[in-house]
Amino acid sequence: ANGATTTQAAGGVVIGLGGNGAMAVALGKRLGYPAYRYSFEPYWHAGLEGLLVPDDTVRKRALRGGAPAGLTTVVGNLVADAVKASEPVEERGSPHVLLFGGSRDGFALHLIPLMIAVTDRLAAALPGARFVWPVSRLLKEQTVKDGVAGVHAATLGGVGGRLEDGAVITPSGARLELVDEEARYAHMRAADLAI
Repeated sequence: ANGATTTQAAGGVVIGLGGNGAMAVALGKRLGYPAYRYSFEPYWHAGLEGLLVPDDTVRKRALRGGAPAGLTTVVGNLVADAVKASEPVEERGSPHVLLFGGSRDGFALHLIPLMIAVTDRLAAALPGARFVWPVSRLLKEQTVKDGVAGVHAATLGGVGGRLEDGAVITPSGARLELVDEEARYAHMRAADLAI
């Protein structure tokens, strides 16, 4: 990357792909590797060797926010590239609806019941729909269980459901399929709607 120094041990680099950029810097220091950050939210953190951004618009925002011009590089949209490179799932549904409950336990506890409520309401109007939730591997198993049970359903007007055969069954009997996070790009490629 532009202006990168070579302070690392043999052959290593840390690239933060989301979350707190300071974590990438701390891990880089601990391992003796340079730290870079890729982000759609271009916040510069002291100690980074470079900030990698998806496009010129984000780069301009980063520069206005104090990121060094020589260390801020446009590398393209990694998510869009991953979706484009994936084959869509074969059984799409009509429509194919993706629901994302987040990857942080504190938020997901409130979002999961909302996803169940959205699935429940949409399924009545879209009988041929396939509803899919790519579950983040960062979520604790207990978070998923509590979220599905609706422990915090009242926060966003959600509802609880029940887990059955790899799906959440909503109060009206609709299915929200749980799939591994690794399958998200194939489902994104097939999606007609993502929430």
